[in-house]
Amino acid sequence: MTITPVDSVIIATAWGAFTAVGIMVGALLGVFARLTHGVIARITSIGAGLLLAAASVELAAEVIKHSPYLGITVMLIGAVSFSAGNA
Repeated sequence: MTITPVDSVIIATAWGAFTAVGIMVGALLGVFARLTHGVIARITSIGAGLLLAAASVELAAEVIKHSPYLGITVMLIGAVSFSAGNA
């Protein structure tokens, strides 16, 4: 199956509409739902954690692509130091 330029526009529009639904749901919840500060903080921390995880995976993939052994070693050192800092 060949994807034509028109198909690309339709696919991009569909993905844009799909992501915009989340923004609309969040806006409606913000207006009509009475959320406590604790719930808002939990939702925000989940979003921040997911964003940080996505960025970390993206960076790790690039590092492993260029120098696999050094990249894995540095990531393991980072994971150990992060865990030790949280202990």
